[in-house]
Amino acid sequence: MNTEPPPGPQAAGRSRAGRRTSPGVPATRSTGSIVGIVVAVIAVVLGFVILDDLSADDSGDAAVPATTTAPPVAPVESTAAPLTTPAPTVAPINKTGYKIVVANGSGVGGSASQLTVALQGQGFIVEPATNSSADRRENDKTVVYYLAGNEANASSVARTLGGVCIETMPTPVPTERATLGEASVLVLLGKDLAGKPLPGTTTEVCVTG
Repeated sequence: MNTEPPPGPQAAGRSRAGRRTSPGVPATRSTGSIVGIVVAVIAVVLGFVILDDLSADDSGDAAVPATTTAPPVAPVESTAAPLTTPAPTVAPINKTGYKIVVANGSGVGGSASQLTVALQGQGFIVEPATNSSADRRENDKTVVYYLAGNEANASSVARTLGGVCIETMPTPVPTERATLGEASVLVLLGKDLAGKPLPGTTTEVCVTG
């Protein structure tokens, strides 16, 4: 039977040497720890940076006021009545309380009597017709003369004759007898109205004196 000789001192030394830890192992563990620490530090720093950015965003959003849009306002229609200018007050035609006489100064025969009847038909009190004075026989325009205090009555007559002019009574009175009788208003008939129907009542008259 063969027996193996006991291992010698060198073999024992090699065995012990085989059980030793490799010199590179501790260095690898140390490097891994450092890397882990660096990664942790970087993570912490990144965390602070991110939190700082979020805080800045929040503060920036808070600084900007919210913008609101007002709803459109519907136009308001005015219910006020439109302004109107009142019509001027026109005095009524006065036909009573005084007398009229018509003097023919147109040169058209019978025209004074014709106008006298027309005025009587309108409700005026008219004396019998007469002729104008010699210097008033060819008048183109009809004129209504009046005694003092009878301007409104003369205006009523003049408006009935289409708005002819009125004047205060001259002296002497322009009739062939230079009198008015009981009349206070004289119509000195001219060619414009001689032998014609009444032109119609107006609201204004011509005042020349």
